[in-house]
Amino acid sequence: MKKIFFTIFCVILSLNVFSQIDDDVEIISSPSEESTFDYPKNNFATPNSKPVIVRQKRKNPLLSPLLTRGWRLFAEFAIEKGFDDYSCNVIDFSMSLGWQFNKCFYAGIGIGEEAYIDHWKLGYYASEARCVLVLPLFADVRYDFFNKKITPFVDFRIGYAASDDDYNTFSGLYLCPSIGARLWKFNLSVGTENLKLDNPRLLVDITNNQIQLVELYFQQTFFVKLSYEFGGNF
Repeated sequence: MKKIFFTIFCVILSLNVFSQIDDDVEIISSPSEESTFDYPKNNFATPNSKPVIVRQKRKNPLLSPLLTRGWRLFAEFAIEKGFDDYSCNVIDFSMSLGWQFNKCFYAGIGIGEEAYIDHWKLGYYASEARCVLVLPLFADVRYDFFNKKITPFVDFRIGYAASDDDYNTFSGLYLCPSIGARLWKFNLSVGTENLKLDNPRLLVDITNNQIQLVELYFQQTFFVKLSYEFGGNF
């Protein structure tokens, strides 16, 4: 896990350094043409005059202002892997809509539709997995470290998730911290999704002819998420 986060940190750092690269551009103009550039006082416009070359610093477009006050919408897709044999794998579709208060801080609300791939059924291990739909409703807070089109960010979500199964298996407190990087309108992030279950899952684990009763109070996954955003100053 430490190697994964170290690799992500190195990638984010390298992207940030790249985004600060400016370049020079040569603008060739004839003195006889109307121009906003200042020419030397002794440079008279004659038919035989040579073109004047003016070197001007051009700002990298990646550094142009990106975020201003206003609405912002994220459409997201994530694949999640359970932390242990008891936690389910998850496929996640979610949306977050909110307000960009300044160049860095965003807050909003969101809703998701998650498919929990559950291998445990009625307390016994099932050879065929079942799918449980879980709907999290959450408050979303995000901080972009720089006002650039390539920038790292941190995101934190808290809310409540409700499941559609008869036993209300996966309902409870929803927590989701993540870190990532934004490239133009795309966002790539990694993080953890945590559910503190209202009712514990009671599982009977039969391994090597040994029967063990397992009570689970948490559902935890590690995820990789890709999102596309609307709004801002694009």
